[in-house]
Amino acid sequence: SRNSTCSFDDVGDIVEGNVGEFSEHLERLKAADNYKFSQEYESIDPGQQFSWENSKFEYNKAKNRYANVIAYDHSRVILHTIDGLPGSDYINANYLDGYRKQNAYIATQGPLPNTFADFWRMIWETNSACIVMMTKLEERNRLKCDQYWPARGTEIYGSIHVTLTDFIELASYSIRTFTIAWAGHPEKREIRHCQFTAWPDHGILEHATSFLMFVRRVKVLNPPDAGSIVVHCSAGVGRTGCFIVIDALLERLKHEKTIDIYGHVTLLRAQRNYIVQTEEQYIFIYEAINEAIQSGQTEVLARNLLTHLQRLLQPINDSSLTEMELEFKRLANVKAQPS
Repeated sequence: SRNSTCSFDDVGDIVEGNVGEFSEHLERLKAADNYKFSQEYESIDPGQQFSWENSKFEYNKAKNRYANVIAYDHSRVILHTIDGLPGSDYINANYLDGYRKQNAYIATQGPLPNTFADFWRMIWETNSACIVMMTKLEERNRLKCDQYWPARGTEIYGSIHVTLTDFIELASYSIRTFTIAWAGHPEKREIRHCQFTAWPDHGILEHATSFLMFVRRVKVLNPPDAGSIVVHCSAGVGRTGCFIVIDALLERLKHEKTIDIYGHVTLLRAQRNYIVQTEEQYIFIYEAINEAIQSGQTEVLARNLLTHLQRLLQPINDSSLTEMELEFKRLANVKAQPS
């Protein structure tokens, strides 16, 4: 049997930045031009594992952005049928499991103009409160996703009224706040739309720092009682898979101090085909988790900065070394990736 789980029981508190076993495991995989990485990634079944009959129905084909990226029947998001209309229950989206939580995420494609109404209906019906967008609308002059939200004011998508109420643009991501309501119903809900904008048009990020900050921000913005986090890129498998795997494994790391990237990607591949689409993305997940272990949580709210600074200046366990000096030493372990 294959043991791909790394345990941190022997290396102390990972929040304190001890790298130990996982970092060594990563270096072994990267040896000989990533030979073992290639072996590990290629051993995950990339092919069709389950039926996808609903995606293949003639009346649903136009709802798939890519003909080869479709939704397994057993894990697909099933919408309420409208007036008995065939296909009105279909959207190219699958439920994916998180850490100790079934259906923690919905992985879906970038909405098409003819699926905008279905997308917002899915948000409403699944009680989702957070949308994660892992692509720009256009990259390298190619349309990756159609704009399914109002640039200002209110737009109506099928039965759903969507109103933009706030927009914050930061260096590596943007956060939009929407209010949505079902036509004719008094209930209003707040939706956060978190778009990561720093992913390069080609390849993967050189460093995971900004991405880890984004993942943690989404975690804070998503209410604990909300439905599934809806995640999409263009096809809803590559960058979408990176976000979901990293988010779930950071949660596991926090509670168990163990990591199993191979096992989690294998699990998710059985829920949506092609999840984590390339070996390069698979390696990025490892690098991101390694950086999270090394660096810990370094982002601080501005109002807490003084308290945080005072803590950093305190000696560690009666030694002469301060938290500030230890944090600086950790920077030496951050390696630049070859471009």
